[in-house]
Amino acid sequence: MDCYRRVIGELRNGGKICSSDHVKNPFEAVFGVSGSGKTTFLNQQVQQLVLAKIPVLVFNYNNCMNREQMPLEFKAWYEENVQVYHVGSGIPLNLMDQSLYGKMPEHKREDIMLDQLTDILGSAYSLPITQLAELRSAIKGVYETGAYLTTGISSIGDFLREAECQAAKSVYMKMRPLLELNALVAGEISFDKPIIEFDLNGVDMKSPFVIAKILIAHFYLRAKAGQFAKTKLALVIDEAQHFDFSTGVFYEMMTEARKADMILLFATAESPFKKSLVNLQQCSTKLYFQPSKDARKVAKLISEYDISYWTTALKGLKVGEFVAVGDFCVESGKPLRGTKILRTSKDSYVSAVNSDRPRRNEKVTTLGTNSEKGVKLC
Repeated sequence: MDCYRRVIGELRNGGKICSSDHVKNPFEAVFGVSGSGKTTFLNQQVQQLVLAKIPVLVFNYNNCMNREQMPLEFKAWYEENVQVYHVGSGIPLNLMDQSLYGKMPEHKREDIMLDQLTDILGSAYSLPITQLAELRSAIKGVYETGAYLTTGISSIGDFLREAECQAAKSVYMKMRPLLELNALVAGEISFDKPIIEFDLNGVDMKSPFVIAKILIAHFYLRAKAGQFAKTKLALVIDEAQHFDFSTGVFYEMMTEARKADMILLFATAESPFKKSLVNLQQCSTKLYFQPSKDARKVAKLISEYDISYWTTALKGLKVGEFVAVGDFCVESGKPLRGTKILRTSKDSYVSAVNSDRPRRNEKVTTLGTNSEKGVKLC
């Protein structure tokens, strides 16, 4: 995979450790308790992706992109480089674009589109088979009449209410907050700025994650159709525990997104052993910040041969320190094998981002180092 080499962290001597250009996939899974340093790491990755001229999608739910909690320098840079789409204003999305489903007869593309939307929405609301059938019928009606183009996703609710069966009415009542919000409307996302933030705050507890699922699936399909072949596309998915990577389009994305020129960054405070998160172990790069519990089990994921050592190491991690598992390199590109204990820089890449993109072997510098000492940094 020919992706831009990014700094993952640094050694005690300040030497930068980078992601390798030759990993199986450019996906990173970040685990650790709240306050362990995951957000700082993600912010630095976003800055480097922008430096590499790669568009970045950020999903803001539970106020995880709270401007008041951002370092001032990063906040100023972020606000200059982000285009925000607020869910309350309707996010423009060509939701039923058949061109995303490949070169096949129209009726087959329609069936795939209907099945996928039904699966995403149905799984979010745990709909039984009879209700899934009614939901699919409503989505089909919306597509055939072009109602989405004029009314948005709320048009699904119109068809559900008009159906003369209890199953359809039950689906409507379950989905009512999402449909009345009309969070998705006809239109296109602008990539005039390098960061696209979907602000999904201020609504009921379930809808933000349903909308995020639809958005993620939509942009995966766009990438799969080759729309980001020249630039690549990065998705930053914090609070990944709200998504199930063991089934449906999310399972497919974990195995196929590399071929679609996508870079995926996941972060969660939940245990990596949660069933819906197990497939994140497919990420070529795994970073373990302070674990909330199960340190010994996490240590076994790191190495089955040095469980006691890594258990002690995990328990001794300080804020900003993490165990990095994967294939890495130094800044010159020389491979660096083995698991490392690294730390993030306390400062940002703002200065680097505001300059021209460096050549492949040119050094990328940060503005300082983390002076805190924790476990021994290898």
